[in-house]
Amino acid sequence: MREHIAGQRKQTTPFDIIWEGETPGDDAEQAAAIVRPWAEAGATWWLESRWSASNIEEIRTRIQQGPPHLA
Repeated sequence: MREHIAGQRKQTTPFDIIWEGETPGDDAEQAAAIVRPWAEAGATWWLESRWSASNIEEIRTRIQQGPPHLA
């Protein structure tokens, strides 16, 4: 997608590619394994979505756990 968009754009300024998904907040290695392929493909933002959340506390807990890290 990144290559296609870059080939179609007239501007030379950088652009972001955003992807969303769910990562486990209590397993940093698994979270990185989920996010890494998207980063390698050119995604510049990861949005942690919680479409499957059954209650607000689950969402709050995931927010407190912080974002996934690749390094």
